[in-house]
Amino acid sequence: MSNREHKIDAFLSSMSFAKNMADCDCDECGFICEVPPPPIQDAVNEHKKRKLLEVSPSQERSLISRDGGISMWKFTMPPGSQPLTEYGNSHRFIFIKNLPKGRIVKSIGEGIIGSSSEEKSRKEVSDSDWKEGGAIFYKSNGGKAIGWLNEIQDADKNLDAADDSMHVIIYTIKATDSALEVASSSCKGNVETPLPLLLSLFQKYLNIDSTEVQVDDALFLWKSVEEKLEIA
Repeated sequence: MSNREHKIDAFLSSMSFAKNMADCDCDECGFICEVPPPPIQDAVNEHKKRKLLEVSPSQERSLISRDGGISMWKFTMPPGSQPLTEYGNSHRFIFIKNLPKGRIVKSIGEGIIGSSSEEKSRKEVSDSDWKEGGAIFYKSNGGKAIGWLNEIQDADKNLDAADDSMHVIIYTIKATDSALEVASSSCKGNVETPLPLLLSLFQKYLNIDSTEVQVDDALFLWKSVEEKLEIA
């Protein structure tokens, strides 16, 4: 090593950033301890919580079952999550599994999801239709966008990121007209699945004029589906 390189190396070694910070007593490094004091740790945890809540959560959609062209899906909607948009080519039964008290559920508006015009045209769903343990039948709307969201509220800022107590959970059973035809031909004598019951109910509610109606026999239908598919 040349004399010049030795001097440079000695100079760099004298700098605080080249030392073990635990041995450094300068104002920048201070005293390093493994566990910060409780007030500092609380402040750090609160900051992390706020940062997590600032990131808009996502809705989750998972396939539960598919039988004879009729499919069943689970939707989980955290507070403030952006809506999962589907298109109303299918007829669908919506079962409200979990709807915490005080939550506001809105249907998506018109326009590009998240745009100012879409957000302004969102509408709150009916309390009489959307209630925990209830069900609604939606006729196909010809392919228009359809979706819902669990609106964020002031109290949600105190929620921990892992807290799912305010999540809205629904199950959706979907079928197109062609899927119902296929299911009709495949379910003869099939008593091991809820398919015959689902077909009869689709046929019953397809005869209504409204595109949205509360299902009277929701409890009977849901209990049958739960038992057959062993849904927790």
